[in-house]
Amino acid sequence: MSKEDLKGFKISDQVKAPVEKPRAKKAEAGPPPSVGFPRIEAVVESGDLGGLEGRLQQLKEMQKVGGNKEKLAAKKAAAAYERAQALLRYLLETKARLSQGG
Repeated sequence: MSKEDLKGFKISDQVKAPVEKPRAKKAEAGPPPSVGFPRIEAVVESGDLGGLEGRLQQLKEMQKVGGNKEKLAAKKAAAAYERAQALLRYLLETKARLSQGG
């Protein structure tokens, strides 16, 4: 065989790759997947807001001591905790209403 004969030769022309059928995914047995907020879901399921309330009190105490930068950061964090508590209370109320049937 000469070099001229090999220029047009392609191995891919000789071997055709078979097309495989897509395989079905196995159904997983277990709890349904989370929507992405496992800690919030756990708090809503347990109904316990004690951890958030304790941390909020710590942040309010931190607002009284330290430099201005630390006080401002503690104030912002406390505001975020208050919004999170309000959201969780709303979710708990909604859960209670749904469990009562309306």
